[in-house]
Amino acid sequence: MLKQRLCSLFAGLALIVGTTTVLHAQSSSVTPGIRIGSYFDPTNFYVGGELLFPLSSAIYLNPNLEYVFVDNGTFATFNIDAHYDFPVSDPAYVWFGLGLGLLYTDPEGTVEADINPGLNILLGLGFDAGPVTPYT
Repeated sequence: MLKQRLCSLFAGLALIVGTTTVLHAQSSSVTPGIRIGSYFDPTNFYVGGELLFPLSSAIYLNPNLEYVFVDNGTFATFNIDAHYDFPVSDPAYVWFGLGLGLLYTDPEGTVEADINPGLNILLGLGFDAGPVTPYT
């Protein structure tokens, strides 16, 4: 019951944020992106997609999803993050942000799939490299 409420709350937030960002996107540039990397725990490779919505010159909304390659099951994340870009020397930049996430796990076998809420705390360093922006 609690998980259904959390999922409903997250879906409602996603709808509100999505509607707001679509309306805002009409007057700004939305940047799609591809995410690749590795999780520390579990230590598995992931791929994903994201949209970057500028809300101001330094604040961004970043809904994203990731599929993690795990043995014996499925693991994916669905997130709505926001971050603030701190001014540093060009072409590097640093950001800090927070977000909400859902972790979807579905192990092989008779164990049922599970969805758990999460809180994302973001700290990053990126480099403007023309058409791509590598970051960590």
